[in-house]
Amino acid sequence: MELDADLFDQNGTYLNTATYGLPPKPAHDAMIAALADWRTGRTSEDDWEAATERARATFARLVDVDESDVTCGATVSELIGLIAASLPDGSRVLTAHNDFASTLFPWTVHEDHRIEVSSVPLEELIDSVDGSHAIVAVSHVQAQSGAVVDIDVLAARCRAKGSMLCIDATQACGWLETSARDIDFYICHAYKWLLSPRGAAFMAVRRDRLGSIRPLHAGWWATDDPNGNLFGLPNRISRTMARRLDTSPAWFSWVGTAVALDIIEKIGIGKIETHDMRLARRFCSALSLPDPASPIVYMDARADFSKLLESGIRASVRGGRVRLSFHLYNTEADVDRAIAALK
Repeated sequence: MELDADLFDQNGTYLNTATYGLPPKPAHDAMIAALADWRTGRTSEDDWEAATERARATFARLVDVDESDVTCGATVSELIGLIAASLPDGSRVLTAHNDFASTLFPWTVHEDHRIEVSSVPLEELIDSVDGSHAIVAVSHVQAQSGAVVDIDVLAARCRAKGSMLCIDATQACGWLETSARDIDFYICHAYKWLLSPRGAAFMAVRRDRLGSIRPLHAGWWATDDPNGNLFGLPNRISRTMARRLDTSPAWFSWVGTAVALDIIEKIGIGKIETHDMRLARRFCSALSLPDPASPIVYMDARADFSKLLESGIRASVRGGRVRLSFHLYNTEADVDRAIAALK
């Protein structure tokens, strides 16, 4: 499948994927059709539930893990919270300065269990893994800078020092080709670069870590046969699959997510990465900005934000700086409009 801007309905020039991605038309249409079915009672819930399993399988292929090792949830903080709540008392957690709050806060609320959370500058993170930390938690791509962590090197360091690794891939998955196979916990919300509705998040769990996580949200959906395990004791949640950590799916979000991930897979993340980075480099080169590490680009002048808005260009402001982000529905013409507005 080729990159095709006509798959989307941009209103003006949208350079704000780091805030939320635009849905491909087929994903949006599928979600609207499901809502119409809900309104009229035309169908059972079986098709909506099947969308969750379809999305789980596609996500697994996108990040090079087995489908049975993927948990489906609703938010990143909820999934990280499961790991944090399962740490032994007195555990130490290492993270990066100014990482995203949902990557950090789930660890910090366990003071009563003496969980100690410390942060270091991102560029010092790998060397700071010294064996004293139970787990290292960091975003693959930093939302406040666009910086990219070398997670292969970080994972190797964590293994060598005996620390687990938790990666928040929300700003990476969908444009940055990655294998999560050697990462203990690889977590991603799909509403940014995976172009899905809010309410669909994934966690790939390394199989030898699954038993260490308490399934705090256990319910009917966490069983191997959900519709065959609706009533009564005993506890029958899955013993071998990561779905034991699932929450019951918000049906309509997963209907849109299943279609959006199908499209991402058909295009290919490698092709998307090449496209996104070419646009980001074009923008930075024209404005004499540093070469970007990711499709997320920051500018120090907040006054430029109003220039972009006046030109019909959607971006955002984070930490007092203008942030632009380039994805598969953007074209060189979009980039040139932003350059012209800022020049």
